[in-house]
Amino acid sequence: MYFHYKINVFLVVENYSRHVWNHVPQVTHSVLGMETLRFFIFSVCGIIADWKLEDVLEEQIQKIKQMVGPEDHAICALSGGVDSTVAATLVHKALGDKLHCAFVDNGLLR
Repeated sequence: MYFHYKINVFLVVENYSRHVWNHVPQVTHSVLGMETLRFFIFSVCGIIADWKLEDVLEEQIQKIKQMVGPEDHAICALSGGVDSTVAATLVHKALGDKLHCAFVDNGLLR
């Protein structure tokens, strides 16, 4: 189902009998985007915020270090989008100069 909040569009999918919900707000572009996202995460999904971002980052860095041996190197195909840039930054924090990135022009950059 789609519903509009002023000029912003949200997509909400729900199936209570199967316990399925999907909510895609335009968080930074909506007047109540962050509040809507918080409600969905904490009230609808029941997520408990018992973690800190720093802890999650450190956990992922340790997992990357375990996956790549102490003498090994890694490569990263970097498209310049948010996902590959964040992934490359995280792996670089774990491996430093042992990460070798290659820019891939997929034709989708602005």
